[in-house]
Amino acid sequence: MIECRMNLRYGWVAVLLLYVGTGMIDARDPKARSITIQNESGHKVEAFWVHPQTKEKVLQTDPHIFNGATFNLNSFVTHHFEVRELPSTKTGVCGGENQSCRLSYFTVNENEFQRIYVRKGMQLEHEDSKTIAQDEAASMLAKCHTKAKESIATTPENADAIMDDLVACVESSTSEALEKSNKEIEFQAGVRTNMADLLETYVCSDPNFNMTEPDEEHGSVKVMLDGKTIKVIMIADFVNEKECEAMEKAADFKLRAAGISGEGKVALAGIEIPWDKRNNVIATVGRRVIDYAKSQNLDVSDEGQENILSFQSVVPGKDEEIGRDLPSCDGECADPTKVQPGNRIATMVMHCKVPTQGGAANFRNAGLHLIPKVGSAIFYSYVDVETENMDTGFSIRSACPVVEGESKIVT
Repeated sequence: MIECRMNLRYGWVAVLLLYVGTGMIDARDPKARSITIQNESGHKVEAFWVHPQTKEKVLQTDPHIFNGATFNLNSFVTHHFEVRELPSTKTGVCGGENQSCRLSYFTVNENEFQRIYVRKGMQLEHEDSKTIAQDEAASMLAKCHTKAKESIATTPENADAIMDDLVACVESSTSEALEKSNKEIEFQAGVRTNMADLLETYVCSDPNFNMTEPDEEHGSVKVMLDGKTIKVIMIADFVNEKECEAMEKAADFKLRAAGISGEGKVALAGIEIPWDKRNNVIATVGRRVIDYAKSQNLDVSDEGQENILSFQSVVPGKDEEIGRDLPSCDGECADPTKVQPGNRIATMVMHCKVPTQGGAANFRNAGLHLIPKVGSAIFYSYVDVETENMDTGFSIRSACPVVEGESKIVT
């Protein structure tokens, strides 16, 4: 499924919607981690990154971590660190054997929320999201287990009832833990959404703001984000000048006034795709979009697809504000659920002409700022092909206003 609603200062937008067939559908560097080192050793310590090949040690803490203090560090999975004890300011010696300075080591793992505790004797305790969850689960089960043992000791004849109480205890504790986690998730999502609005305003006002770096790059394809329910991919040279001209020509005589989610005025035109004509330029573009969606394991076909929609903006007058494409979701972000036949599942945005300033695409909740080139396309899907769950908001897309030049987009 493919759709785009753009409100541009100049230009036109054609929209092709891909829908799910009757069959089943087959954030920034994913290795980056934030680490906190908490010093409870009773001594000052330093932390060094250990180069994996040369074993050179690069100081990360400047000057050092005082006893009782914490130090935040941005790192990556598999990075190896040395924590080194420093001599006492008063005695000039360390607490190791023969007054030597002790060393400890840790490696960044795949989990989130990693905290390294430097305990007495320079013993390290590596805590992360997984160990925290395991500890909380163990504590929860231990309380229920203790309660059950006490009941068995006093009334062993009620073993069946005690077992039922144990199960109820675990269920209740689990429900409380899940409720607490859901509230934290809702809070974090609210913070992310509010920050996204502020950041988007900032990046759109800065013409020199760099495009987000891709997670992966394969020739003409840049994988900007590859999540469970959201994929964002940039493809160079996806559409050519002849195809863009055909789309624009087909829309010219059908344009009519229409509103759009944003400021400014636009005109709209629907263009029928002649799927049965193998040599038709517009049908060729449509089939190319569907073929690419299929390459991403999406179950789509030309049957049941809507016509292309072309949006052409009206040039604003001297006293009119420049139009801006407000955040919109092509999927089911407001009420995400399992994908159903007929649901939109993906969007392809093809750029026939790009402005000299403005017009960048933003996936605000995913932290993506994309600056297209002529002939390029942005493909994004918003469904998990394994579970068929729809995206919950990371695919919300908008665009910076066109400040200078002209923008023509086909989707």
